[in-house]
Amino acid sequence: MSMKTLSILFVRTIIKQRFLIAFFISCGYLLLSLYFKWDLFLGIGEDIFGKTRELFKASGGDWNVYLTIGLTLLKLLLIALALSFLVAIVIYFLSWPLCCKIIVLYGERASALMEMTSEISNPNREEHNKIFRCMFSFVDVHGKMHKNYFLKSSDIPLPTQSRVVPTHPKDKFVRYPKLGEKFEVLYLKGLEDWPIILNTGDSEFVRHIQEEHRQKFIRQLSERVSKLKILVDADPLNPERQKIYQQAEQDLHNYQQFGTEPMLIEKVGELKFKSNP
Repeated sequence: MSMKTLSILFVRTIIKQRFLIAFFISCGYLLLSLYFKWDLFLGIGEDIFGKTRELFKASGGDWNVYLTIGLTLLKLLLIALALSFLVAIVIYFLSWPLCCKIIVLYGERASALMEMTSEISNPNREEHNKIFRCMFSFVDVHGKMHKNYFLKSSDIPLPTQSRVVPTHPKDKFVRYPKLGEKFEVLYLKGLEDWPIILNTGDSEFVRHIQEEHRQKFIRQLSERVSKLKILVDADPLNPERQKIYQQAEQDLHNYQQFGTEPMLIEKVGELKFKSNP
């Protein structure tokens, strides 16, 4: 099998069968602990089955012994299930970053639309920290529509749900798509419930966040010019301040007109030239 096939198979197995994998790992751990008489945190490392057999032989087939065996097996099953839950969480969080990379590398691209963002009311929650339930849909390469849900907080830029909808690339994350915005996702066939939202490309969402970033940067450059103007007015005979102020004005103009990166950068609270103009 090719590396692509193996990678996709790995992601599907981890996502869809992680609880089954965790259950087998937990059962194997319990069986080994019983065989080697390990002292586990719930005290099951002793030779439970050996003591039960001795009790059964001594009692001559008393039904209380069957009850003891049944309760012992039930105890082991409950512990195995509890361990499975914990192991599944560990498997998910350790493997999910790798799964995301595989989805980005081999995933299919599809157009998506944010169809719903409804606030979840909670009288005990602070006013500024609102929780929203979001739903978006996309159509796969075979024409089938898929819907995905997640929770997000107005106070935290990332979803607050354990099964999150990641974005790519992470360093370009600004926000999630708003209601009615069109965007693009990557997904693997058979794992349409686990898509990744793209922060790059030519979608409506990407154009909006790029424009929002541009307007935010223009405001920052404008504020820089205003602060420097105050310093220049306070000391009009200072040639260094005049030089920096003029460059700040030029940076603002060039960025607004041509998108050119500013020549002034801030170092340790002071504005410096990237290179001598």
